[in-house]
Amino acid sequence: MKKILVLAVLAVAVLAAMPASASCFPDKIFGTIGSDGFVTYTFMPTDFDPATVVGRFWQPGTRSLNNEGTYATSAWFRQYGAPNEFYMNGFWGTDGPVGCANISMITVVQAQTTSGGSAFFAAEVAENPGAATTFDYTTVAGRAPLTPIVIPPPGVTVMNKTGTVLTLNVTAPSLTGAYFGDTSFTDPAGVLTGLRLMKFAGPGTARPALAAGNWTFANSTIPAAGGAVTGFTFDCATLPAGQDLFLAWQINFDNGQFVGDYVGASTQVRCNSTLANPKGKPIGKGHEKH
Repeated sequence: MKKILVLAVLAVAVLAAMPASASCFPDKIFGTIGSDGFVTYTFMPTDFDPATVVGRFWQPGTRSLNNEGTYATSAWFRQYGAPNEFYMNGFWGTDGPVGCANISMITVVQAQTTSGGSAFFAAEVAENPGAATTFDYTTVAGRAPLTPIVIPPPGVTVMNKTGTVLTLNVTAPSLTGAYFGDTSFTDPAGVLTGLRLMKFAGPGTARPALAAGNWTFANSTIPAAGGAVTGFTFDCATLPAGQDLFLAWQINFDNGQFVGDYVGASTQVRCNSTLANPKGKPIGKGHEKH
């Protein structure tokens, strides 16, 4: 989609005129308003929760030195037109991010959905020194919209239950469609490093919160291209009475430089004593998705 936004282009000019900070001199503009006036948009899921939108960006491999810091998402991720239509327009410099990105820049946008899941996209763009838009995201994905995809709940098959111990196979489809890179970058694995299996214990009547801090890493990962964690075991005896096991995926970015703020929709594995199977026979589809 091509739109020429007079107001948006003026915003770039205003930002470019701001005094530069010592951390990035001169200021470096980044965004989806190209140097030629073309605008690439992001269309969030129709049921996204605006209050949960989180933006992260950094220089690959040096997130601890070059990152968004306290630069609010609303300061650079801006609504235009429809409630779910946005464009990016920000800068590295005065009152901007921490440090100064060089060579290339990674951006991750995340949000929760009202249907109980979360969505994200990740993009990497090369620096173009001297251009009006130094990090120009109109160069990625053939100028197609940078559209998030929803993180699916894990596919769970209970292979066996011996005493209180479950053996599970946990699967995920490819999420590489959430990666956007310009022609300088051909390997999305450099940005989408993989999926982390996360676990949560809670009452079966309540959907777990999606903030990743509420979850525990289950010590299993798969590539972002999808796959399976086979033979994953969990001892139901470790759960308090009346609680079940929930599983969800969290995204690992840039070889662990950053992991997602949210997990995706969860799969509930009913693990209470009423499902005890001391003979160790398979119990088939002993799960529900939420």
